[in-house]
Amino acid sequence: WALATAAVIGGWMVLLGHLPSKAVPAGGFGAFGINVVGPVWPQWSTLWPGDDELLLSPQGSFEGVVYFGAGAAVAVVAMLVLERRRVARAALDHQVLTTFVLVLLALAVTPMVQVGPRFRVALLGEEFTRLRSVPFAASLGLVLAVLGAVLLWLVFVRRSLEVLRPGVFTLGAIGLAAILLTAIERRFVWDVVQQFRASGRFFWVVGYGAMLWSLVALEKRVGSLQKGALEKGALEKHGGARWLVAGAMGALAVAQLADTSRYRSFVPDALGSSPTRTAEVVALADTLATSERVRIATSWFCTSAPDGLAAFQDVVIAASIADVEIDRFYGGRTSTDAECEITAPVIGQDEILALPQPIAATPPIPWPTELTCEQRSEALALCFSAGP
Repeated sequence: WALATAAVIGGWMVLLGHLPSKAVPAGGFGAFGINVVGPVWPQWSTLWPGDDELLLSPQGSFEGVVYFGAGAAVAVVAMLVLERRRVARAALDHQVLTTFVLVLLALAVTPMVQVGPRFRVALLGEEFTRLRSVPFAASLGLVLAVLGAVLLWLVFVRRSLEVLRPGVFTLGAIGLAAILLTAIERRFVWDVVQQFRASGRFFWVVGYGAMLWSLVALEKRVGSLQKGALEKGALEKHGGARWLVAGAMGALAVAQLADTSRYRSFVPDALGSSPTRTAEVVALADTLATSERVRIATSWFCTSAPDGLAAFQDVVIAASIADVEIDRFYGGRTSTDAECEITAPVIGQDEILALPQPIAATPPIPWPTELTCEQRSEALALCFSAGP
């Protein structure tokens, strides 16, 4: 089943364009990893007033921010403590799954390991830059080989850790596959890995699974009252256990909703429109309505203006309002080799070209001299054909 799963995932990566190409630049793995204590750290918590600090990525981005919320955090932590024996037994009984979970967690917190708001350590350098050093990579490989040999000796020779054999086999298979792929085509593997800038999202699978498991475990524990003061089954006879479960779930839900209100308001506050922007988009739509087609320069990423992405979005929104065709796309991940070197396309009499840079930008995006351009904002210029 593991091979079948890998084949299906690989097939989808091919179909969805996730394999490296000139359209996607290498570089960025772990840029948006998660903080080790992020899931339970009260970030933007309503129930812990005064904690306004988010555990941001080293680049200051919130894309790596992960927080369970009070209700989910209480449920997960409580079940890890109360059901620790069951958790340990399940981890041993399902070591293949446990190994994959640990690998996902390792990917989510690397390469910049962050613990709390202050402690940070780049184990392998920024974006694994130390791995490019042959001596360092060789030393790291030697250390890992020695640790692997010791682990194999403890499992298969001393047999003191024989119970971990399935997990060791799984981890060994993952490591061997990574080594072989890297040895065969190092650049290809590097480019694939580097695409996962938001590596913290590997935690999503683990986090949602932990929350679901904790609620199921809570229902079973409260319902059965295995170590409760009342005789087992007494509450079930009177329907009390059902109410206890419902009350516990309700309390967690209330805590979750109350604690995460700031997150729910963040998206509309950050991405919502304003009267000024709305008026500008409507005016832009009126201009675009005079043409039959809008062409967007694919080198929009060249702009250094802080509102460059918003300008692109405004063009798309305005074209939709004006019911005008758009025949190009946003190339924000175009190869860095071609950065700011794309020549603006020739447009027809009934077309408008949306350029991502100010006309006087350096280096400027070259465009045919027969175009007449006007600056609409700091990050947007519209060009019209000056021909007959």
